[in-house]
Amino acid sequence: MKNHTRFTAATLLLASMLATALASCGDTAKTPAETQAKDNTPANTAAVTEAVTEPVDLAVANVPADLNYGGFKFSFIISGNIENNRQKNDFYSEGENGEALNDAIFPRNLLIDDRLTITIDTSQEYDTSNT
Repeated sequence: MKNHTRFTAATLLLASMLATALASCGDTAKTPAETQAKDNTPANTAAVTEAVTEPVDLAVANVPADLNYGGFKFSFIISGNIENNRQKNDFYSEGENGEALNDAIFPRNLLIDDRLTITIDTSQEYDTSNT
């Protein structure tokens, strides 16, 4: 009797899951143009307009155009452990060398140096002990 109850409960659970899955595979949502084409009542005849926005240059962000630090030197002390024989430094790059992270850091620093008239300086102090 106990196995029969478990079987019935499992069957009902499976049936409800299948019904939910089948119901979710119904008709796809209509685009505003399709809805407007089918429903041409006076209330829905307004023209659909798209907002036109200026492209955003993510490399410049929200920095005022006249911001100028006059060659100020920003210094960062980079410290920490060396992991997997690699020093982690997100601020310094000698130049592009084919490594993805390094090749992103170098042009970013050049852009910031030119845009804000600053100099980025890093001092690296890594712990090489294996503690």
